[in-house]
Amino acid sequence: HYILRFDGQVDKVTNHAGLGMVIYDASNGSKLWSGYGYINKKQQTEMTKNVADYMSLYDGLRIIQFLSSSSGTTLPRVEIQTSNDIISKHLTGKYRVSSKILLPWYNKVCKLTKGGDVATVKVDKVETKLAKQNAMYAVKGTESDNNYKSAMRDMLSTPPSTSLDCDDSPSSSSSTPSDDTISMIEAQTEVEPIPANESWEPSNEQAELTNSQSISADRTYILRFDGGSRGNPGIAGSGMVLYDSEDGSEVWSGCQYLGDHLTNNEAEYAGLITGLQCARSLGVENIVAQGDSKLILQQVEGKWKVKAVHLRQYYDEAISLSKEFASFQTCHIERARNARADELANEAMDTRTHRGFDIQ
Repeated sequence: HYILRFDGQVDKVTNHAGLGMVIYDASNGSKLWSGYGYINKKQQTEMTKNVADYMSLYDGLRIIQFLSSSSGTTLPRVEIQTSNDIISKHLTGKYRVSSKILLPWYNKVCKLTKGGDVATVKVDKVETKLAKQNAMYAVKGTESDNNYKSAMRDMLSTPPSTSLDCDDSPSSSSSTPSDDTISMIEAQTEVEPIPANESWEPSNEQAELTNSQSISADRTYILRFDGGSRGNPGIAGSGMVLYDSEDGSEVWSGCQYLGDHLTNNEAEYAGLITGLQCARSLGVENIVAQGDSKLILQQVEGKWKVKAVHLRQYYDEAISLSKEFASFQTCHIERARNARADELANEAMDTRTHRGFDIQ
């Protein structure tokens, strides 16, 4: 059950727009994601405040679809909270959409929410303050550093030499999203690592499925990975899923049984390594690796040292693979958003097999 708050802002001089969206967990009110998007006049020639609001709403719903891995199916339960009285009355059927420039966006929203458990609630502007802050931040951007076709790009793009946590949002006092400062201690157990220099290729069946969806070298793809160990060390497996960032569709997935004596951290690294190898073999050039292990991601980003000897080989392999991509980024996500990869990791441990690629 999600809550979506959104706002759009328009620069009257340039006619460019900023889109702001914030997504909350309705069960406890916690913020799940906060993002923004920049739209120039070439992308939307007739720009008004209401158009920008509709664009923010549409992109926010697409983000929810992406977060819930429900692309192509009915949206999960969503409560749309808006301070825009016109849009509120459009969505609740109190006003007819007579504006020719608003109608296409209204139709897009209706198509996306059709059949879903979606409610619209009118709220005060103070409730959408954070969404407005995001929109104001975006509208001040430029085409070169903030030209997103949709707000989903914000989760995938970050200025050079910075690291983006997907749960971060811009503040009024900074020019780029801030990083969370975290601290964590994880126990490391000395065990024999699996060979980290093996190469994997997608299986024929999976490759045919992926080719039918056509990998584009110009697009950015999202790799979500996860690993688990029952006993730590114990029976271990990893799961990997590759998504198209444009529409959130799943283009490839795989799972990997790793043996009976590996730690959770080794399984996490194995998932990242296998996912990167399969992505490269499919022709992916631009990738964002997303996982729920801050330890692995902070080490790959160079923020934490790799102190455990048995993890060093995995780390070296991951870094080597990351250099094979035209662009490589990492992004920490909450465990709830990594459910698909977790499901695949458990499948590998349950069946003690692998699928989605061939071990060579």
